[in-house]
Amino acid sequence: MEASGVTEVDQADVVLLILGANFGYETKTGESVTQQEFSRAKATGKPILAFLENVAMEERQKAFS
Repeated sequence: MEASGVTEVDQADVVLLILGANFGYETKTGESVTQQEFSRAKATGKPILAFLENVAMEERQKAFS
């Protein structure tokens, strides 16, 4: 897992995800930074609040949400 955002997840009490139409930056693992943050939050038992924008999404984004 890359470090982008993971340190912030470790320090957070709650993780807030806002998912829009675009997948965003793809890391070396093929995941988005948001996916890595989500995985870290889940692995560490952090509460996750996720909001999905009601728009047409890229296929990779749709698969994640």
